[in-house]
Amino acid sequence: MDVIGHCGIYIGDGEFIHASSGSGYCVKTSTLLSGSYYNRYATARRLI
Repeated sequence: MDVIGHCGIYIGDGEFIHASSGSGYCVKTSTLLSGSYYNRYATARRLI
């Protein structure tokens, strides 16, 4: 069973913002369309 260990907020055009867990611990923008987050994406919910 996989566990979810990170979350972010989708901001459109395949991009999301999230708190970096690497050096510097900053808020950054990353893509969901390629790279490591593309392979690890689990689910999303729409809140209105």
